[in-house]
Amino acid sequence: MTTRVVGLMKELGGLAALPHEQRVGLVRSLTWVDEVEPAEVAVLLRGLAQLEKPTGKEAQAVWGAVFARLQQRFAKPPSPPLEENLREQIGNLYQQLGKDFAERHHLLAILATSNDEKGLRLFADLVATEPPQDTHRAVMAFVPLFRRTDYSVDALFPRVLDGVGDPHVATVILDLANYVTRRSMVTAHPATDRCAQLAGLLGGLVQQLESIPQKPPNDAEEAMAARQQVAEAVSLCVSLCDSLALIGDLSVLGRLRQALGLGHRQLRTEAAAALARLGDDDGRKKLVELAAEPLVRLKVLSYADELGIGGEIEAKHRTAEALAEASLVGWLALPTQFGVPPQNIEHIDSRKMYWPGYTEPIDCHLFCYSYETPNGSMMNVGIAGPLVHSFRADLTDLPADDVYAAFAGWHAEHEEVFEVDWEELSADSVAVAEAVRARLEGEGYSDPQIVYCGMFFGSLVLVVSANRGGTQGTVIADAEMSHWCPRGDGPRPLGPEEAYSIYKGRKLLAAFNE
Repeated sequence: MTTRVVGLMKELGGLAALPHEQRVGLVRSLTWVDEVEPAEVAVLLRGLAQLEKPTGKEAQAVWGAVFARLQQRFAKPPSPPLEENLREQIGNLYQQLGKDFAERHHLLAILATSNDEKGLRLFADLVATEPPQDTHRAVMAFVPLFRRTDYSVDALFPRVLDGVGDPHVATVILDLANYVTRRSMVTAHPATDRCAQLAGLLGGLVQQLESIPQKPPNDAEEAMAARQQVAEAVSLCVSLCDSLALIGDLSVLGRLRQALGLGHRQLRTEAAAALARLGDDDGRKKLVELAAEPLVRLKVLSYADELGIGGEIEAKHRTAEALAEASLVGWLALPTQFGVPPQNIEHIDSRKMYWPGYTEPIDCHLFCYSYETPNGSMMNVGIAGPLVHSFRADLTDLPADDVYAAFAGWHAEHEEVFEVDWEELSADSVAVAEAVRARLEGEGYSDPQIVYCGMFFGSLVLVVSANRGGTQGTVIADAEMSHWCPRGDGPRPLGPEEAYSIYKGRKLLAAFNE
């Protein structure tokens, strides 16, 4: 056993006594792990199996960092088959850690990464019997299999399909089956013999989704749980629709029509596309109609073109404005944003102009959207074109020029545009800053407080919180002039970030466009 492996084992064995800073340092020092020889890896895994399993998320994350480094080591080409001893160590450690050890999915990923038929069979066995208990981590374990086509599908299927009964891995298993089918890695869909089982699963999920709206949540926590349940069910239904269409058995038309009757637009789109692929006229017509829905428009157009029926979609749904609207609505509906599409959206401006980071003029579209909530209406402005974005701060009262500027300033990246701490300023810059602050007081700004400083192509810029005529806001000041941005009266006022973005965007757009 090498010195570095011995040292790592000692540190991992004493994790409980290490303070947070030392744990972080340990993770940062692991760069050598992705260079170790297979024999060292086997020794390391065997040693880990002899240690007491760490408890707590942070300690488990350190072990996960070690496993992730090992995965990177086996991802480097060429990727030889795993030796029997090493494969056995991976399987034993995975099972020993147990389902409550969230980071063990990296061990599955090592099996999926290596070019090893026996390793893939072990991967399939572990997924079928002890799948990860977290959907995101399950997907990460499967990712290496979606990045290449040079492995034995027979080593995975049909065994891995035995895991379809577990909600954490069902979707990704079906997605993999669909992937190998589309890439012509198989002559028939791996789940062809299980078509009736998949159709029954789809029918049960459709019934489950039909019942959810009939049970209004009692509180926010229950509402969140219901949304998560819907999201997971819809995701699995989407994969099931795709699988059934690829299998091509017409006996499932009834189940797909059931899914087509649900209110969820994404699921209706997938069901309609699956029916259309199976030659069903109603599915084709419904797919064409769904192009009117911004949330699914881009996917509908893609499916329609793939099926050769793109000409049946109205031209107005293919315009630049319609595509931009679809992009923004899809972004707003992401779980990281609002989670649902806006109730209303209206196009308010379009311009073709040079944009920071682009060499040719680009179409830029602004939309005003709104959400109706129990506490009232929430409105804002979003952009689609060079980027798809919307601020939390309310931009609805700004003129279009300043809205574009806000997005351009926020989006732009340049080595000569950056923020700087007051302590890092040179003596000359401090003198300039003090002179600018004194000038602001003479211009009628009261109680100016520097929030932060920026450098814009060599010029010092102050972002200052101030009051002007009884109105609170932000003033952006350089050596030549000041730009006032009042906060506004709404619940989502403009802050220093938005004000500085407007300042930068104005200058950048003016430089690029006459």
